[in-house]
Amino acid sequence: MSKKLFIVLLVSALIFTTVMNAYAVNQRAGKRKFKKYCHKKCHNGKFKNIPYITPSSLTTEQWKLFFTNDMKKLKRVHKNGELDSIKLKPKHYKNIEAFLINHGLGSFEPESCTQ
Repeated sequence: MSKKLFIVLLVSALIFTTVMNAYAVNQRAGKRKFKKYCHKKCHNGKFKNIPYITPSSLTTEQWKLFFTNDMKKLKRVHKNGELDSIKLKPKHYKNIEAFLINHGLGSFEPESCTQ
């Protein structure tokens, strides 16, 4: 294999890896967004009629239902425009979904998210 071909393949692999990582979900980012926009602002138990929610409040299957069909159930629960006011991008919702599903009740790593 020539040196030029090796360098071209190496650079191609690096570019491919970088692009794939840009589209991959990030659970840590999802945890940060969930804590900042969901748990600390609303679902912390301080407000009447708003439930205290952590990832382990629901099972992984229940969390999946919130994010299917264009987040229909999530939007139905937040019917007063709360989701519109925080202005998260679709990738942020994907990250939050990954965090909640991987740390929901019944997962290998259920999490209370209060740390």
